[in-house]
Amino acid sequence: LLVPFNVSHLWKTWSSYHLFQPANIWLAKPAFLDAFNPNGRIVSLATEGVHNTFFVTKGWTNPVPYAALRNALAPDSNVLWNIPSATVYAGRSLRRKNLIDGLLLAETTTGKKFATVSAFGEKLLSLQGVTTIISARAVNAPNLTLDKTIQNSEVPLYLYTNASAAPHTYLAHHAVVSTTLSEAANAMRSDDFILGASAIVSKPFVLDNKQGGEAYITRKSDRHVTIEVRNNPSKAVLVLADTFYPGWNAMVDNAKIEIFPVNIAQRGVLVPSGNHQVVFDYQPKSIIYGGIISALALTVAIILMGFPWLVSLFRTAPKAPVPDRDSFGNRGPTRTHKA
Repeated sequence: LLVPFNVSHLWKTWSSYHLFQPANIWLAKPAFLDAFNPNGRIVSLATEGVHNTFFVTKGWTNPVPYAALRNALAPDSNVLWNIPSATVYAGRSLRRKNLIDGLLLAETTTGKKFATVSAFGEKLLSLQGVTTIISARAVNAPNLTLDKTIQNSEVPLYLYTNASAAPHTYLAHHAVVSTTLSEAANAMRSDDFILGASAIVSKPFVLDNKQGGEAYITRKSDRHVTIEVRNNPSKAVLVLADTFYPGWNAMVDNAKIEIFPVNIAQRGVLVPSGNHQVVFDYQPKSIIYGGIISALALTVAIILMGFPWLVSLFRTAPKAPVPDRDSFGNRGPTRTHKA
């Protein structure tokens, strides 16, 4: 009785949950793709709330709003088009990145017609290298510039550009020591924290504040980043606006150096004056430990599979008893006993 009841209940509840449409509608090139700055990151605003509103009130009865929202490149659809995003849709976020996202969320409010980003919110976007913002609501922000719009009767979309975004990597000759999140947030709010020139660190470094030099990425993949440092006038913190996470190693001119967190969630290394090559490689110890455990487990499994054969190999077989008579009824061989 329970099996047919559960099947009917699941069918009634979930049969209409998914939207079925031709794949080419959803895999078509997004309208804003060509407007994206290839050297920056993207952020979507108000798209998730608009999606949820349509879904809760009307379900899939009208697929037009969902097709329009596809142009917003919300996480994680940006991956389909190789567009870097400053946010991610994940069940469990990284701790440091989650702190930055929480600060940004507190500086952003969304209403029925407008989304408002505070000046500090813009600074957080710029710190992460966000050059493009796509919103399902018109955005009130002092330094964002409206570039393009899609006027859809269901969901209008607005594309804003951020000209003040910090570069993906830069030399910071000014370091601010902050040991707690609240101190780091206050330091970011300060006018002394200059985007693309300052770095917030958790331990003190002696820097002489000589501005100048340049850093640029020559090679980048998911597990490798190569940065060239040129004309650096003095010791500086090289900031890479990628998430700080265990497993990354760094070398300056083939000499291994320490990676430390900067700006709460980004990576930093100390580089001396002059010209240098800095290489970041992702080589987590968990991969090594996992390989060792897997090899041991495989060895034990092979031993257990061959255990019965090994036992039979070393076990001595018992001698068969001598029969008194053979199959013809004759007695077996007799032994002569001496008195």
